[in-house]
Amino acid sequence: MNRKLLHRFGIAWLVFLGICIATYITFKLTIGRSVLAGESRHDFGVVLIDEPSSTFEHTFKLTNRTNKTLNIKNIKPSCGCTTAEPNTRILGPGNVLEIDAKLSLKSSNLKKSRITITFDDDTFHNLWIQGNGRMRQQLSASTGVLPIGQNKPTVMVVFVEVWEDIQNAPEPKIVTDKGVEAKFTRWNIQHKGNDSSGKPARWSGRILVSQTAETIANDAKLTLQFKDNEKIVVGVYTESDTAGLIDEDAANDGD
Repeated sequence: MNRKLLHRFGIAWLVFLGICIATYITFKLTIGRSVLAGESRHDFGVVLIDEPSSTFEHTFKLTNRTNKTLNIKNIKPSCGCTTAEPNTRILGPGNVLEIDAKLSLKSSNLKKSRITITFDDDTFHNLWIQGNGRMRQQLSASTGVLPIGQNKPTVMVVFVEVWEDIQNAPEPKIVTDKGVEAKFTRWNIQHKGNDSSGKPARWSGRILVSQTAETIANDAKLTLQFKDNEKIVVGVYTESDTAGLIDEDAANDGD
């Protein structure tokens, strides 16, 4: 390619680039410019969830930046976990629209939602909310009532969510009533944590529960606690033909 042709190519490229920039600026100043001004994104950050779910609320305040009245035709969240209620559906020039947005979370992960406000002329404005939910109670048990026997231990499965980046989860604290014995075996990883999706590491473990006395109290129980979380109480009772019994090898698991 000679110099003259290269020079023409360079000029053509600069012209094309200038047209693209001018088009983009025009779009942002006209078509691409929203009719509303104000905060359009809100992040609740890391929030603790109580079972079965917790709801977090934020109010968006947006100003009509045009010289005409805006009529809201529809407000639609992208997720069933979100609701959005406006303080008005008719917004005069310079008036402020308040959108009461609520995000409900019921599991440990990062939840994002978009709220689309559509006007009667089919223009629209998007709002975004998100929250990184974490269950306040990290530990859970497979049952709330457990039948036990004297011959072989009964298996109870427990689960724990671990937010910190560690190789294993600490053992839960176990307290039993008189005549009841419980032994924790070990944690097994179900899935590793994922920072991008906000999911913690999840572990499952087994507790071997048995009866060590001829009889136990009618209200016998065992209490579980992970770190300084609230305690979990599991009721236990004697059953001659206990469901969920395991063999001797399984009973020795984790020794």
